[in-house]
Amino acid sequence: MRKLWENAIRNRGRNSPEASEEQQLVAAVAVAQEIISFLRDVCDFYQDVFIRESQVSFLRLTYTLLTYELSARVRPLMIKMYEPKEHGQFSYDAGEGNETAEISSSIALQVSNPVWQLYKRLETIVEIGENLPEEVQLQSDLRGYHQWFVGGVIRWQEYVFRKSRTMIANEVQKDEFQSSSKSCGSASISSSAIELTYVFRIVTTYWQKLAWPDEAEGNSIAKQLLQQCCSLGALYTKLVITKLEVILQEKTDPKLMLLSAETCRALNNIEYVCGEIKELPGRLALDIEWGKYPVITNTTLKMEASIKKFIDTVIKKLRQTLNQAVMESCEMVNETPLLKNVLDQYLPVLDSCLTRANFERFLHKIWGVLVAIFVSIVESNCDKKNAEFFNGVFTILERTWHFFTHSSANSQGLDPQLACTEEYQKLQETLGNLKMPTEALIAKYYRERFEEQRQPGASLTARLVVLAYFTTTGNLTVEVLMANDIVKPKNYHEPTHVLPLVSSGKSPDTYVQVKLVPGEWFPNVRNQKTKIQKKNEAPVYKESFEFLISHTDTGTKSGGHLLFVLKMSHRVQADCIVGEAVLPLEELPCVEPSAVRSVTTKYLTVNLAREENEYKALKALQYRIWDKKAASFLKEGKKKRKIKL
Repeated sequence: MRKLWENAIRNRGRNSPEASEEQQLVAAVAVAQEIISFLRDVCDFYQDVFIRESQVSFLRLTYTLLTYELSARVRPLMIKMYEPKEHGQFSYDAGEGNETAEISSSIALQVSNPVWQLYKRLETIVEIGENLPEEVQLQSDLRGYHQWFVGGVIRWQEYVFRKSRTMIANEVQKDEFQSSSKSCGSASISSSAIELTYVFRIVTTYWQKLAWPDEAEGNSIAKQLLQQCCSLGALYTKLVITKLEVILQEKTDPKLMLLSAETCRALNNIEYVCGEIKELPGRLALDIEWGKYPVITNTTLKMEASIKKFIDTVIKKLRQTLNQAVMESCEMVNETPLLKNVLDQYLPVLDSCLTRANFERFLHKIWGVLVAIFVSIVESNCDKKNAEFFNGVFTILERTWHFFTHSSANSQGLDPQLACTEEYQKLQETLGNLKMPTEALIAKYYRERFEEQRQPGASLTARLVVLAYFTTTGNLTVEVLMANDIVKPKNYHEPTHVLPLVSSGKSPDTYVQVKLVPGEWFPNVRNQKTKIQKKNEAPVYKESFEFLISHTDTGTKSGGHLLFVLKMSHRVQADCIVGEAVLPLEELPCVEPSAVRSVTTKYLTVNLAREENEYKALKALQYRIWDKKAASFLKEGKKKRKIKL
């Protein structure tokens, strides 16, 4: 074996007994190839003879001898080649000299160079010995040969990724983001993205050809390659966004289209590279669930965040134009200034040039800005404009919503669920209140009170038992039967610690007022009240009232309510409100006069209203400082809320 080694060096013009690492590497490749030939050809020729004559395997003898001797010479050589040298640490500094890069590549485990040839020949030798007994493979000392080349893989990474960083910077600099034959979905990409993904192909193809035999160690190396590819993706994104920001700064006229086809294509490049990164685990023979690799998750999220941030910058420049268009549309109650004159000019270009993901990002961002503009308009006009103005704003908001969301007629819009943000829902609800006439808002307030009172655990100042129904003859009949569980207010005639009247040893003088609200809907109907029941903790009124209204009247159908106000009567001071109960007219039955006995008795919760800001309808009424009806209603409500329980 020693003579074979020396001959291999000498036959390549090396006469010095102290051969260099490069000379020994070339010799090792030659010797490994001769061993392969010997094991395949010579051993095959003598194998049957040795077994027949001496019952000895010639292949086993020669394999053990040759591979042991080969390991004794190659292993020290590889260890020496990849010893850490000064300034030889792995670096991605693109400014390092080409000389260092060339040195790294010459000893890298790179396809077709001597290191690669030696690695593959050792692989072949090990494969030849796979059918030999286990002890033979152990004696050969080649089983862990791949570990000798880890340094070569590191040098290859150092060389390829350093070179790739420089290449990417140059490609982005010269890329004019023109359309190419490749595409990301239905949108085209440009040359710099293609060059970067070509690097990914080089890396994954290299790893597949390398066929690292140790799975655990191979996964570790593959993850390193994955991390460095992600680093290239992050660098590419940074370079592209920086270039786009420079282009954007040069555009000062907000009326100009801020996202050209070239800019769209640059964003598509990032999206395309992002998709390629997600495919890397499978191509590197790792688990294909990329979510298991934080480096991919973090990198792709940062890349997508860079796209969103750039879109934010674009829309920020566009906001002035959008704000003016929304204002004009709302004042005119005509969507043309916003939808036709602005958005119809911008969005078709984006739709045709951006990837679906990027187009949806842009739509979602611009939709959020438009909602914010509508909110600003509402806040600045809520105490100045009337219901008619806000009805127009509501109309424009609805039309803008349909413009942005996809439907059977518009498949390119936003998913309605994604567009239905919390801000949009609050805006829609606020406008829904502001566009109502004052009477309708008052009716809505009473509906909120009714919903509040029928909730389990609602506050209680008394209970009221009533009968209420419409008759087919066109009358509303209300019978107030009795009250019980009356709680006395703290600030009415008694010390503050007195709560239930029953426990104080005194009984109240009470009566019930019956009203139809809002009063403006029932101008010809007088309020009614029961007689005062004196000193009774569970007063029985049993009084019936007739109101000349029908279940088909406008006030009834619009959302009118019966309001029962329970009061304590006092000779000196003003009567005290114990609480009120609300009953929607639309929930009352309409029966034949002969069937009134079938009407069910209602047990109503009586209480006082909470603070004003807890009722949405009252919030809208508070803005109507110019409306006498609203001001009067709010003033009356404040008097009721002064009572403490």
